[in-house]
Amino acid sequence: MPDIIEIIKKRLPEVFLIVVMQAGIMFLVKQIGSMLNEKGELVKDIGEGARFLLVAGTMMLAVIWKMLEAGFLSTSIRGGCGQQQPGRLVIEGKRFFWRMVRFNFIIFSACMIIFQLYIVMLYGMNNPENIPELILRLGIIISLIFLTRPLLLVPAIMLVKDCMVFDAFSLIRNYRLYEGKGLVAVYWFGVVCSTLLPLLTDRIGTGVGGDVFLVIYSFAAACFMFIVSLAAVRFVAVRSIEPIDVPEDQSGKGYFEE
Repeated sequence: MPDIIEIIKKRLPEVFLIVVMQAGIMFLVKQIGSMLNEKGELVKDIGEGARFLLVAGTMMLAVIWKMLEAGFLSTSIRGGCGQQQPGRLVIEGKRFFWRMVRFNFIIFSACMIIFQLYIVMLYGMNNPENIPELILRLGIIISLIFLTRPLLLVPAIMLVKDCMVFDAFSLIRNYRLYEGKGLVAVYWFGVVCSTLLPLLTDRIGTGVGGDVFLVIYSFAAACFMFIVSLAAVRFVAVRSIEPIDVPEDQSGKGYFEE
């Protein structure tokens, strides 16, 4: 399997499309969040129709992005550096979409449990109404670091082995993350930075400066997450015992041949 840099260089247009879409989603989610206060009450009204279009458009963009990313990661295993059309990536990624949704639901539930245990350890059963923002973000970091193994390996195993979520969880034992210390270190660094850097938004404030910072942050975070995902897929692929089958199209040629 080609290395990560080679894949990105040869398939740069696809990578750019995926990263820009993810950065755009992060920016839009932040804009939606800015319309609500801590109690979930609307504080910035742009009109009911505009709100609906913003939320629905963001959700649709997120679905397409997830299928594009899954399709790219899958073809990076089977097709290497061969460029693919976005439509083909969506078709390939569609097979994995609901598996990723199920996985995200499981991980989100696990994160919430760990986070609540963290809060209980600090404050007991009677949680205070106003918990400092830094304490909350440290809880998020602890939860994501605690779940490093499934977060890195399960999506990669699903893509490499073309298996379902629980099958991927059962296959985790075949891979040793200590063999990928660099991947783990980069992931932890990204978790800390991506969780704490948004605190700067409050200091910068709203307006042009805040929007520029948010755009830069969203693009950098999207690049980082994409590279980590690609590295995790490669980590699993090069350690897989069984050969990876390349599906064929109706003409009998390799589905991912150039």
